[in-house]
Amino acid sequence: MEVLAEAEVSYLSPFVCAGKSTCNIAGTAEVLLKCNFTHLIHENHEDIMPGGRARRFFERCCEVGNLEAVYFEGLRLAIHSGDINLAIEMLVRNDKGHGKSTLAAAFFAICSGDRKQASVLFQSFSVNHGGLQEEKARFLGNEIKWDIFILNQNPRYLYGDVFVSR
Repeated sequence: MEVLAEAEVSYLSPFVCAGKSTCNIAGTAEVLLKCNFTHLIHENHEDIMPGGRARRFFERCCEVGNLEAVYFEGLRLAIHSGDINLAIEMLVRNDKGHGKSTLAAAFFAICSGDRKQASVLFQSFSVNHGGLQEEKARFLGNEIKWDIFILNQNPRYLYGDVFVSR
């Protein structure tokens, strides 16, 4: 189960839907900690939103400390709830173990005007994940930008035809 969860969380779907005993196996802390949500979120981020098909499972992953789930929940809070301080608090939970969370928290701290916290987070990133001038930092920054873009898509509010000249 852990191998399936680590590869892609959607592989667990048949086990979660099959019944109580298999759902209990798929819902153990060891499995929840390893769930990989990247593909699910990039395919259909609505599944992790409140009311989404995978929301309860996603929340359980956050509760046990799944680094990726906490990261995406922090981004969701900042983007959809507008509560940047709560998003920062959520992302800081992953500070030492997840570079994207630390960098995203630092970015949001800058947005909220808290330069002191941003400085602390950038220093923490440098100590735990390498310097800000390294290629890894640029790569993670681009991944954060892409994740924010994915979570911020709302097909009901596309204004493409407004800018088309007639």
